[in-house]
Amino acid sequence: MKVDKSILSAEATSFCQQHGVEPVALRAVELARKCFPSIRDIEIQLETNPETEEEGIVLKVVSHSDIEKVTEAYRLYVKDWVRSTTWQQRSFFRLSYTLA
Repeated sequence: MKVDKSILSAEATSFCQQHGVEPVALRAVELARKCFPSIRDIEIQLETNPETEEEGIVLKVVSHSDIEKVTEAYRLYVKDWVRSTTWQQRSFFRLSYTLA
């Protein structure tokens, strides 16, 4: 499944290119689309952790589904994410999901 790079904000794109993880960001989107049921919205943004002041990429998923299905989707996402990326790559990313 090909992911359109426009899903990344300009700031996220710049951060990913700087750290060499743009393909990893696109992989995160592919996995989210594969794992989460009834996605209403998905975006990737650069955010600063208020506790550590470190910047990182946040993949935000909004799903129109019930909690059981989304919990299972999250479990599958994490399993595939860990299998397909290194811990160094994962250290730049965080997943946030919401039920709508």
